[in-house]
Amino acid sequence: MAYIKTYAPQEVKIAWAGFPITGFADGEFVTIAVNSDLTDEVVGAQGDVALTKIANWTGTVTITLLQNAECNLYLSGIYAAQQRAADIVRENMTIVDPSGSTLYECRDTHMKRPSDVTLADGQNSKQWQFFVSNMIPVSSNSEITQALGIASQIGAAAELLGVGGDIVTGK
Repeated sequence: MAYIKTYAPQEVKIAWAGFPITGFADGEFVTIAVNSDLTDEVVGAQGDVALTKIANWTGTVTITLLQNAECNLYLSGIYAAQQRAADIVRENMTIVDPSGSTLYECRDTHMKRPSDVTLADGQNSKQWQFFVSNMIPVSSNSEITQALGIASQIGAAAELLGVGGDIVTGK
C-alpha cells in the first residue's frame, strides 16, 4: 500500500528571530521566491553553449496575515524600532511544511516592506515582505532532521508565548 502525504496548511510553521509567526490569512499566506535565475546561458555563433552559474542566493518571502493576527503588532514593533534606530533588524527565518514540500532556512533576513495599512468595514489581510540574503532549501535527510529540530524549538517557544502550536504536528 502506498503512503500518500497530506498537506495541511495549519501545520505550516514560520519563525523569524525565533518568534513564531501565526495568524495566516486565508488563501495564499506565504510566497517564497528566489531573486535571480540560477544560470545564465550564452549561445555562440556555431551553437556552442556556455553556462554560467549565478551566485545569487537571495530571495523574498511574503507572509500574509489576518488583520487581527497578534503577529502584526510584533512586526509593526520591529518596523517602528528600525525606523527610530535608523538600522535594520537582520535575523534568521525558518519555514517548515511537515508534509515535506517546503523546508527553508533563510539566513540574514530583514523586513523589506511593512504591511500597508488599510481599514475597512470588514477584515482584510496584511502582507509583510522580507529580503533573504541567503535562501537555503533544505533537502538532505540530515538537513531535514536539523530543520525539524529547529521546528520543535519554535514550537516550544510558541507554547511558552501562548501562540501557534506544535510545529511538527500542527496541534
